[in-house]
Amino acid sequence: MADYEYSPLSNGQIRLLSIDPALDPPDHPISCRLVTTELRTGLSYRALSYVWGPPHPEAEIRLDGHPVTVRANLAAILQAIRSTCRATYLWIDAICVNQKHNEEKAEQVAVMADIYYQAEEVLMWLGPSNETTKADMAMFRSV
Repeated sequence: MADYEYSPLSNGQIRLLSIDPALDPPDHPISCRLVTTELRTGLSYRALSYVWGPPHPEAEIRLDGHPVTVRANLAAILQAIRSTCRATYLWIDAICVNQKHNEEKAEQVAVMADIYYQAEEVLMWLGPSNETTKADMAMFRSV
């Protein structure tokens, strides 16, 4: 997110990532935009909780028409959950919060419980599926 220019947030606002539908082949780069909304009365969204993963490898997405580099784990998440027919609204801390602006980070961390509470759904990403995924999920269901 090195060169991306964030617009400032006012009190009570958050940014959501609007992921464009996957109209192209599934491996087509992710295209999305940031939308500013009111936390309590704004757009309906899902919040994402995940492990950021190592800084490398990286992948490129398009954010507001500009190429932006993100961690490969985040690109995999976006690829997996984007819809084929409509925009998907997500709150993802790594993108929706300006990580280079300490005052904004502090303000957003202070309302993070509300951000997750207001979400229509909270998603947890454990990583791409592999040979043990079915067994792992069966164990979670049994607990």
